[in-house]
Amino acid sequence: GSAVSLGGAVGTVNLTTVCVTASAIGLNGATVTSSGNQTYAGAVTLGAGTTLTASNVTTTSGSTIAGGANTLNVTGNAFVGGDVSAVNVLNVSGTTRLNANVSTTGNQTYSGAMTVASNASLAASGASAIITFASTLDADTAATKTFNITANNTGGKVVLGGAVGTVNLSALNVTAKDIALNATAVTTSGNQTYAGAVTLGADTNLTGSNLITTSCSTVAGAGFSMNVTGNDFIGGDITGVNALTVSGTTAMNANVSTTGSQTYTGTMTLGANATLLAPLAGLDGEGQPGVCGLIETRSGPVRVVVALAMGSVRTGVLATQGAHRADLGEGRYCSEPALKRWEAVKKGDPIGLMARIGA
Repeated sequence: GSAVSLGGAVGTVNLTTVCVTASAIGLNGATVTSSGNQTYAGAVTLGAGTTLTASNVTTTSGSTIAGGANTLNVTGNAFVGGDVSAVNVLNVSGTTRLNANVSTTGNQTYSGAMTVASNASLAASGASAIITFASTLDADTAATKTFNITANNTGGKVVLGGAVGTVNLSALNVTAKDIALNATAVTTSGNQTYAGAVTLGADTNLTGSNLITTSCSTVAGAGFSMNVTGNDFIGGDITGVNALTVSGTTAMNANVSTTGSQTYTGTMTLGANATLLAPLAGLDGEGQPGVCGLIETRSGPVRVVVALAMGSVRTGVLATQGAHRADLGEGRYCSEPALKRWEAVKKGDPIGLMARIGA
């Protein structure tokens, strides 16, 4: 087949447009600069760290880029028509339209809005590689695209900096050692799966069929609230969240601690022993000083009270299912009258969710 090799810098005095069509295209110069568009139709191989500067840089459908362990910088908008592989670091300053997969050993940074135009995967395999979305992330057509993001080496991280799914993805799967959810909203028509330690950077609304944190994948709230519209599968501990709401069912396989209220509108199923804690200053139903909170269940609001009282440490059972139990405030104190009420309500409620103490 035909071959084109660009051995030196292109556009020191910049061209208007650059269009290269060949079976094999070698980019061996450090820069290609144009005032208008650049289009590459063919299998591109980088022979050096390369900066492409243009209004729009396009690889046509099926036109791959093999990085040769070099860095690729796109200054302008990027239209990715074929798979990008073996690149070290990839940076795009403008918008990105993604029609293929991208694999790097180092960081990937998308400063502008990204549109996912086909089922696609991004992977960064380096020990401390970070995939960053500084702006929004959307599908080109609602509910039709699945998007996978992976940076799961020892120090790998994914940062979602802008709203995800204003035009919603079908499914979103994020796998990394650390996942920063700085977006105020993530919306999918199907499932969302997070495998890694999630940290909220803003009050966050997650909307999808099923919102899943895999086993041992924690959520650190950093004082922000989290609203789940859909069913929630909680695989790892949730801590430091302000308020937590779940509109659908909840599969509880870990502990939840909030500074504000917890609201579970649908049925809760326990898959493991669990502790729910929502502390606020107040008094219990017996006038004892203690730690109070409000948790809503499908049977209505329940005032949760853990009171300081004389005697040994007691734990109130919130929910039981099979061999599993959920406890309120392991190691906290509860007064004897409070525990009696707790048990009375628990016996009358098949979910056994908790006594309406002080309600």
